[in-house]
Amino acid sequence: MQKTKIATSLLISSLFGLLWLAPAYAAPTVSIVQLPEYVRVDNLRLSCTALGGSMAQFSYKKDGESFANLGSAINLTSAPCLVDVTSSQINEQKKYFFKVNVDGTEVETSTTYDVTAPSAIHDYGKERIGPTTYKIRWTNPGEGDFAQVFIYRGESPDFGADNDKIVAKIGGAPDAQMSWLDNGISPDKEYYYIVRALDKAGNSSSLVGDSQTTYQQVAPSTAPSVAGTSVVQVTGEPTGEVLKDSTEQAAVAPAEEAGPVKAAVDAAVGKIKSNRTLGMLAIGAFGLGLISYFLFRRRR
Repeated sequence: MQKTKIATSLLISSLFGLLWLAPAYAAPTVSIVQLPEYVRVDNLRLSCTALGGSMAQFSYKKDGESFANLGSAINLTSAPCLVDVTSSQINEQKKYFFKVNVDGTEVETSTTYDVTAPSAIHDYGKERIGPTTYKIRWTNPGEGDFAQVFIYRGESPDFGADNDKIVAKIGGAPDAQMSWLDNGISPDKEYYYIVRALDKAGNSSSLVGDSQTTYQQVAPSTAPSVAGTSVVQVTGEPTGEVLKDSTEQAAVAPAEEAGPVKAAVDAAVGKIKSNRTLGMLAIGAFGLGLISYFLFRRRR
């Protein structure tokens, strides 16, 4: 009789252990769209994916402040995990943090709102070093968010610095002394060059070069695509003198995009592995209880 009670107690303990570990299977796997390091739009759409989650709550904060709810809680069984960020939230040139909480699991992303034009390049110089080659020299602006320069070429001093006149897009460190060779030009023509700087948000500087020129302003209709999910500009057009192609540096390059995606995948795999381990422990405990129960019954 005593042995039967012991076996029954072991079986009950195993069952309770299984029930205690079972919630690990229900923990949601959550990811949030990863924003670029800098943006120059104040209207974004954030999205998340949540495997196994039921309720989602977005929140945000400016650098140095506390998180506040962004919209109402979302019932994921009947609505997508989406929320719009507007100028009500993004209204200062600061770093912003956004996170989503899905049934207690939180993930975060951030970006810096920047609409300030960078300084222009300086120490510009041009030299014809051969019949078909010009050498262009300059020093990059010193701001830490400097991204690249566009070099334009024309055949008259008053050419327009439009997209079809871009002959090079060159990066480099802030305040670095740079040079670029334009090879293969016609030996019997004179060429003129203009250089403009762009920062990581896509803001552009004034033009420096062989002449004062005009250019075509083309504002992008959407912010860059990031980590496979669009960060959509909800309303309005961004301001500032930026060519259509100038947003390329604001977007995360393919190699950089892999970082947030890989991190999200690794996190999901880690949770799956963790849950699998807990599940195996639970199954083992349950099995041990069953074996103990039948052994005691046989001895009886």
